[in-house]
Amino acid sequence: TGVQTCALPICGAGSDFHALWPSDVKGNQDAHSNYSFGVPTTGIKDYTNDKGGDVGRNGYIAGYPNKVFEPLDQYKGDVARAMFYMPARYYEYIDAMHPKLELVNDAPMSHTASSTVTGKAGVLETLLEWHELDPVDDYEIRRNNLIANNYQMNRNPFIDYPQWAR
Repeated sequence: TGVQTCALPICGAGSDFHALWPSDVKGNQDAHSNYSFGVPTTGIKDYTNDKGGDVGRNGYIAGYPNKVFEPLDQYKGDVARAMFYMPARYYEYIDAMHPKLELVNDAPMSHTASSTVTGKAGVLETLLEWHELDPVDDYEIRRNNLIANNYQMNRNPFIDYPQWAR
């Protein structure tokens, strides 16, 4: 059929389907890029995709030097649960494809994780709020099932058990 599965020891954090989302070039490169997720309070700029539809906004959190990206409300919970999954799955450093990841309560600078540097993303408290604002829906459950049954053979537990987020 041409569809290949992704055996977990082989695939890494950068190709993990639970954290990959379809996006157009403009919306991803201009708005989200490698910025952590959060709610900007200064220097805010709204972004559209290649078709002119809204994708979210970015800017700075007062007191932090790095930009953050805020997606549209209907995606916030999905994004939060994907972000919770990443450090649960990648909790120790194995190699460059399998770094140790953690969520923090700031807007960390983008960098490559290594055996001595943990990959960080934020803003944890905001992600927890988004998780509660936008509960798990049928689309997210279907996507989790598809990834588990057809590609990676693992699930995002924060979709199956949303109460585990806190």
